[in-house]
Amino acid sequence: MEEKKVKELEIDFKDIDDMLNLKSENVVYKLKINGLEKKDVEWKDNIFWSNLAYTLEHIYIKKGFMFDLSETILPRDLKDISGIFGNCESLVKGPVFPEGVKNMAETFRGCENLIEAPVIPNSVINMNETFAGCTSLIEAPVLPEGVLYMRGTFSRCKKLKEILNIPQWVENMSGTFAGCTSLIEAPVLPQGVENMSWAFEECKSLVEAPVIPESVVDMWRTFYGCEKLNTAEKFQDTFKKISNTKIPVLDISKQIVLWMNDDEKKKLDNMFKKMDVLSEKDLEQVLFGWKEDFKKELKKDMKQEKKIEKDVRGR
Repeated sequence: MEEKKVKELEIDFKDIDDMLNLKSENVVYKLKINGLEKKDVEWKDNIFWSNLAYTLEHIYIKKGFMFDLSETILPRDLKDISGIFGNCESLVKGPVFPEGVKNMAETFRGCENLIEAPVIPNSVINMNETFAGCTSLIEAPVLPEGVLYMRGTFSRCKKLKEILNIPQWVENMSGTFAGCTSLIEAPVLPQGVENMSWAFEECKSLVEAPVIPESVVDMWRTFYGCEKLNTAEKFQDTFKKISNTKIPVLDISKQIVLWMNDDEKKKLDNMFKKMDVLSEKDLEQVLFGWKEDFKKELKKDMKQEKKIEKDVRGR
């Protein structure tokens, strides 16, 4: 989004339609909206928005104003804010959410001009598709440790380059970062995650796979379309990162091959031929060897981490 002039305005929600009397401008209004009630910001089935979002979009359509709500504090008694700003083209920054909010599913889904995520309350549990399709979002917020659900949370966030953390209790990461074409480095994954289908699909800038936890049982298309990752040269490293799971080694190999293009598949075939891999049994032996090597590498890393932690505590 192009940089726009910012104007500040404090206004009561009951008077917000007065903005329709202002001169049309290509500006961002940084609003401090007072007098908001729970009924103003909850999802309404009849308008597919909250009253707040519906009003802002109406003003945007009529006057061209965009909105920064970072000075607007939502009511304290909110628990469910799912979908309340979904597909709001006018929103560039979200409001301040109160502690106590639990459900943020699809809260900003499709907000293509959202450039900055708000602080996520520690009480939040559900973040399914919270920022899905926020194509202008560059930086992810810190995620509270209580979050359990992250299906499609940042999917199609094309400008997102870095993820700070994934909460430790998340089990479903299906499509979490699918279509994040600028994501260069994957975050450390929680040890209990089970579903990683489509998790990093089409992450075209991703150069290295994260270590996949032992708990993972579904990796369908996990790294499909990751052009810089799915190469013959990186096959061994990627295999090792995935071999930590209970998925059979030959199934892992088949998955990785499915993610590769035809040129890289040919290179991989030549690589294995040079290693005298002539049958599926030969391949299985090689893969088991790599898996055992990686187990040793992980144990060595864990010992090193414990030593560093002990040294730090002793200072």
